[in-house]
Amino acid sequence: MLIFVHGGAWKNFSKDDVAFVADAFVPAGMHVAILNFTNLPAARLPQMVAQVRKGIEWVYRNARSFGGDPARIHLAAHSSGAHLSAMALETDWPLRGLPVDTVKSAALACGVYDLEPALLSARSSYVKITKDEEAALSPLRNTAAIPCPVFVVYAEGDTDEFQRQSLEFAAALERSGKLAGLLRVPGLNHFELMESISAPDQAVPRAMLAHMNVHFEEA
Repeated sequence: MLIFVHGGAWKNFSKDDVAFVADAFVPAGMHVAILNFTNLPAARLPQMVAQVRKGIEWVYRNARSFGGDPARIHLAAHSSGAHLSAMALETDWPLRGLPVDTVKSAALACGVYDLEPALLSARSSYVKITKDEEAALSPLRNTAAIPCPVFVVYAEGDTDEFQRQSLEFAAALERSGKLAGLLRVPGLNHFELMESISAPDQAVPRAMLAHMNVHFEEA
């Protein structure tokens, strides 16, 4: 099972806009579930994180109904979806009656992992959270709570801030013993990297599949 969480600066797009990612993974024998959630400003950021957590829980509890294996759930995401997914990885799943390793592994691309810089940018005009929420919703600051291996991806053409955050998140994961790998994709920008995920012969889906296959064997 692959669960995918879309990006869009927390305010754009829906699951329908990224359905093409299934083209790279269904032929490899995976079921793909693309989560939908309420974007800003109709929901606040804490609510968006809660919805992604509920979506993962729903997939776990219902996987067998559509032929999936709840013991082999992997998570992938791009941009602001990588932020929401990183937060979901820090969930205390046993409190919800699920195993601690509900998500077996994750591949997060071009994400935002510390909200302080975002709140110093133009995004502060619509990302409205308190200082306490900023800390609680910055997964870079709590990687020790992530129980599964995480593969971090970023684009050569990403902005300096996206690249910096990817590198710092990867370093924090490594200190926590959870970094599965780090990939800098040459020749692509932030948006081209997302588009490339639909093509099985491209670097990002190939790397994601290789990462997940390791954990298929362990599951």
